[in-house]
Amino acid sequence: MIIDKRYFSLNLFVLCKSYRVGLWQCPPFLFLIFGFLTVSAMVATYGIANRYFEDPRLVALLIIGVTTILLIIGFAIVSGFERLAEASRLKSEFVSIVSHQLRTPLSSMRWLIEFMSGSKSSALSSENRSNMEMLHEINIRMLRLVNLLLEVNQVEDSRIVLEKNSVDVKYLTEEIVRGFSVLARSRNVKINISAETDLPKISVDQRRLNMVIENLVDNAIQYSLGEGEISINIERQGNYLKWLIYDHGVGIPKMEQKKIFEKFFRARNAARFQTRGSGLGLFITRAFIEAMGGSMGFSSEEKKGSKFWFFLPIINEK
Repeated sequence: MIIDKRYFSLNLFVLCKSYRVGLWQCPPFLFLIFGFLTVSAMVATYGIANRYFEDPRLVALLIIGVTTILLIIGFAIVSGFERLAEASRLKSEFVSIVSHQLRTPLSSMRWLIEFMSGSKSSALSSENRSNMEMLHEINIRMLRLVNLLLEVNQVEDSRIVLEKNSVDVKYLTEEIVRGFSVLARSRNVKINISAETDLPKISVDQRRLNMVIENLVDNAIQYSLGEGEISINIERQGNYLKWLIYDHGVGIPKMEQKKIFEKFFRARNAARFQTRGSGLGLFITRAFIEAMGGSMGFSSEEKKGSKFWFFLPIINEK
């Protein structure tokens, strides 16, 4: 195994972060642990051998044998973890580079499609206009996925930089729901918003909070069963603002609920009901809420619906 120069840094947390793995999966940390275990085993072997064997050569041979076995085992384990950690790091870097490279041409395509659909709409036949609308929808979907992948990389690298400002959550929610009105009508779903009066504004990253609420509202609509209602409630609880959404949709199977916030996970019934989806939305959503100092949870019952909620701290009140 080639010892990377990063092993000689004393900041193990920085090293492990560069590998994008936990402390107990981090090669430099495991290298130190196995070194400590090897020295401890040598001392213990010496004490035991010296007690039961009088020949010092036999004692030395036993110590050398035990040490060699431990070194071989340690070498194999650390080498395996190093290869896995390096593969994970390279994969994340590749995703980040590809996502950045894709975003520019996709944005250019979006501008061109909007230009052709707008200023030249009179020259387009109804069939071509329909095709342009389809292209526009596909382009936006791809842009959202690319942006989502970039956000995932920032979460995994702990590089989320918040741009905090004062936000009226009730107003923000109402604006987002208005944006989903067409989709809600197409699904025969009604969305009700209930909020306490005089709710305080909170200091958060508005763009990321917008993504959180959009994702939760979109999921509630997409997984609703036929005609139904979605309820959104916003209230103050102590020093926190609570945002809750309740739907009467497909729900989440009990056996799969523990995985719901994992990256790329989609419940079996959700995948059957709605084929589109990356499995990244809830992973990103919880990461953003926690980065803004809040917490998130849910409850669900299959074929009856789901509740998702989050808490955000109320600060800088006047």
